[in-house]
Amino acid sequence: MENSLRINEDGGMQFINETEYEWQLSQVSCLQPRLEVVANLTDSEKYNRQSGLSNIRIGLCYRHEITRETALYIGVYYSKALAKVANALKADGESTSETGVVIGARI
Repeated sequence: MENSLRINEDGGMQFINETEYEWQLSQVSCLQPRLEVVANLTDSEKYNRQSGLSNIRIGLCYRHEITRETALYIGVYYSKALAKVANALKADGESTSETGVVIGARI
């Protein structure tokens, strides 16, 4: 679990919680679910952020190690804007959710 507090030059504050867990499927492969929650602690017109829960992202990644230092991975995620942020995005005609696929290599 990783928590961070971001403060910008205007005093805007944002709290981010990232939680992940690694399930070893074998000696060379693992499955990693991940959850990220973002809360804006203050309003920020400069960055178009409103206070309150901002968004949530849920993901799942599969990693296969070729060597200890080298691994291939593939994952999927779903991100959803919440509360005031979702309302602001809808008002601007933008989508409030996103689904994606990530593919890569750790070298």
